Amino acid sequence: MSSIIKDRTFYITFIKISAALALQQLVSYCVNLADNVMLGSYSEVAMSGSALVSQIHYILQLMINGLGTGVVMIGSRYWGMGKPEPIRRFVGMGFKFAVALGALFTLASALIPDTILSLYTDDAAVLVQGREYLRLMKWTFVLFPVSYCLTWSLRSVETTFLGPLLSVVSLVCNICLNYVFIFGNFGAPEMGVEGAALATLISRVVEGAIALAYVLFKDKKLMLRPGDLMRPDFRDLKLYLGASLPVTCNLLIFALGSSAQTAILGHSSAAALAANSIMTIVWQITGVVGLTCGGASAIVIGKAIGEGKQTLIDSYSKTLQMLYVIIGAVSAGVLFSLRDIILGFYDLSPETMELARSMILALCFIVFATCYQYPVSSGIILGGGNSKYSFVVDSIAMWAFALPCAYISAFVLGWPPLVTFCLLRSDQFVKAFVNGYWVNKRNWYRQLVT
Repeated sequence: MSSIIKDRTFYITFIKISAALALQQLVSYCVNLADNVMLGSYSEVAMSGSALVSQIHYILQLMINGLGTGVVMIGSRYWGMGKPEPIRRFVGMGFKFAVALGALFTLASALIPDTILSLYTDDAAVLVQGREYLRLMKWTFVLFPVSYCLTWSLRSVETTFLGPLLSVVSLVCNICLNYVFIFGNFGAPEMGVEGAALATLISRVVEGAIALAYVLFKDKKLMLRPGDLMRPDFRDLKLYLGASLPVTCNLLIFALGSSAQTAILGHSSAAALAANSIMTIVWQITGVVGLTCGGASAIVIGKAIGEGKQTLIDSYSKTLQMLYVIIGAVSAGVLFSLRDIILGFYDLSPETMELARSMILALCFIVFATCYQYPVSSGIILGGGNSKYSFVVDSIAMWAFALPCAYISAFVLGWPPLVTFCLLRSDQFVKAFVNGYWVNKRNWYRQLVT
């Protein structure tokens, strides 16, 4: 019978990796939060316009996550086997796919910006602000994958400090430049939403330069060289695609579902769109530990399989699930305690503020469910080598249940935005039940490499 792990090394390793990933992701979300809050104090319409573009960035970010997850799934096993050399080949494949994907997003944003933005709202004023924000932000789509993919690659060999460092540098740079360009301080012109985009663009350039410099000249584990990133070496491509494509497709489905959520609320009212843009950032930040401990779990499980510790895997799973429940409860409690402080950062209309207050209470329960279900599927099960599971479960829960219910609520029954918001997030509870059953009743792990 499986039991809770008592080995301190297990907890130290998990906490060390989780803390690093959570810090990186938290600070990364704070970059978007900085734009959201500072533009919110400048203009509610400008904030809503930037939120539309953030949805595009979010889709790209999740897809890059999928490509990076393939590297981590394979790389952590090779690292557990003491074979760092093959990891470089998979890093190169992931890097090339990530940059190509970013370039595709940049091209689409340059050619059909109005078509993309109009999917989210029909408010003319918001669309104008979104178009101005996207004009500069589209160039970050090809820069962002560089640093993101490289930090994912280092995670496979348990180097986790670079991601948080890059995120902190990007955040500080972004806030300082936002202050200068949005409001026109220190002699700079007052650029509003375009200033926020320019600040983010410069921050991404700095972030990418630091990531490349460290990986190419300082790292002693992977010891990557420019040729590893640029050489067209696609040996074992089938193995890489088998690991990364299901995850990438799953995250794409999830991202499109999130965009559909924004679109449903965005076509309800301007207040609903503004309140939801705040809730998206709040959900990401308050649930960041639960979301990122999935990445830590995948590394821990993958390395254990590579080391041949199959007899401990079930105990690892039980212990991790216990930690997820604790993390979820703490995250929900923190959100509830800070709800007034969070909303106090925003200068909102009375209608938007009232709706946001109601949404944030519902979000406390949603965060609890997310902190359990996400790391089970994207940590334990994914780290065990089953990359197709999440794609199937997430697709059904979101597209066959949550989105149809929310659509009926908003456009057929005409229910209030708060009810629609809750239905849009109801898939988190469905997945919590299904994932809990699967990981405790099914055989979910296997070796991928030899």
